[in-house]
Amino acid sequence: MFLSLRKKEILMLSLFLWTFRIFAGDFIQGIYAVPVNETDIAKAKELGFTYMHCYLNPYTKEGYATAQKQLELAEKYKMKVAFDLFTRVLIGKKEALTELTRIVRDFKNHPALGAWYLYDEPSSKEMKHDLWIFYSTVKRETPDIPILLCLAQNESWRTFIKPCDILMGDNYPVRDEPFPEAPLHYFTNFLHDISRCNKSFIAIPQLMCWSSYPDRVKEFNQHELRYPNETEIRCFFYAPLAMGNMKGAFWYSYYDIFYRGRQDGRKNSDFIKKIAPLIHEFRDFVSLLKDPSHPRVFQWAEGNQFQMALFDGINGKQYLVLVNLWPLKRRFDRWTERILSDGRNLKPWRFTRNIQAETLNGKFVLENPWINPWETIIWEVEKL
Repeated sequence: MFLSLRKKEILMLSLFLWTFRIFAGDFIQGIYAVPVNETDIAKAKELGFTYMHCYLNPYTKEGYATAQKQLELAEKYKMKVAFDLFTRVLIGKKEALTELTRIVRDFKNHPALGAWYLYDEPSSKEMKHDLWIFYSTVKRETPDIPILLCLAQNESWRTFIKPCDILMGDNYPVRDEPFPEAPLHYFTNFLHDISRCNKSFIAIPQLMCWSSYPDRVKEFNQHELRYPNETEIRCFFYAPLAMGNMKGAFWYSYYDIFYRGRQDGRKNSDFIKKIAPLIHEFRDFVSLLKDPSHPRVFQWAEGNQFQMALFDGINGKQYLVLVNLWPLKRRFDRWTERILSDGRNLKPWRFTRNIQAETLNGKFVLENPWINPWETIIWEVEKL
C-alpha cells in the first residue's frame, strides 16, 4: 500500500515538473474552431493567434486525414495545435484504449503538436473514471506533451480537476444586455475558482455573439444579442491574467465570427477589425513579462471586486494590472499591501486611460480615483 501511494506521489510530481517545463515561457493565444484549410489558418495566424483547435473525429477515415492536414498547415504557418482527441466517442467503447493509443502514437511526433485536448465540457460524474484512464494512457505515451481539459461551469466541474495537466474554463456572459450590464463576473468568478485548484489554467473567453445559437437564447431579445466590446474583451483577458497561474487564453470562436451571420443580417466585419489589434496587444504585453503566470496578487483588492497584480518585467521593469470587476464606476482607494514600495510613479501603458498615480504612505494615490465599469488599467512602475 505504501509503495503504491509513493508511486502515485512520484507520478504527480513528475507531471507537475513536465507541465512547468513545457509551459515555461510558452504563453498561449489560441482560438477554437478553425476550419482546416489554408485560407482560414493563415487568417488565424494574421489575427495574432499562436494556437488553434478544430473539432474533428480522428477515429474516422475522413477525420484522420483532416487531422493530418491540420498539423501540416499549422506547421506551415508556424502555429501549434491543441489536438482534439475526441474521447467523447470512446466513452463505454470496448476498444477505446486501443484506438486512443493508436491516434496518439500516429501524431505525437509532429512538430506542430502543442497539446492534447482531452475532452470538451464533461458533465456526468460517471465520466470521472473514464477520463482518468484516458488521461493516464495519453500521459504514459507522451509524458512531455501537456493535456488540456475544458470545463463548463456546471454543478460537477470540480469532479474533473485531476485528469489533465492544464485546466480550461469557459463562460460566455455577454448576451442581450447593454454595456455595462452584462454579468462578466460569471466568467471572472469561475476563472478565479479554477485558478485556486493548484493547477495552471487557460481562460476561454467569449469571442462570439449568441445570435449564432438562437435555440439556446430564446428567452433573450434576439435583436439585442451582441458581441463583447473592447472593454469587455480586455476584462476577459487581463482579469484572469492578474489571478495568477494563467498559461494562456483560447478564444471562442473563429467559426462564429467568420462563418455565422447576425440575426439582423449584418456582417461581422466591424467586430473582426477590432480583434487583431487586441490580440496583438495581449501578446505584446505578455512579451514584456518575465513570468506572466506568477504575478504578486493583491489579496485585499481581490476581496473588493478589483483584480490587481504586480508583474516583474524583462529588463528590470514592473507592470501593475488593475481591473474593475463590477458594472459600476467605483472609487479605487487601496493599500499597496507591502507588494509595492512607496515612491513609485505609475505610468499609463498604451491603451490605458491617462490616470496619473503614485504610491505614498503605503497607499495608491490616483489623480482620478474613479475606475469605470469593467475597466482595465495597466501602469508601468517607475521610481520617483
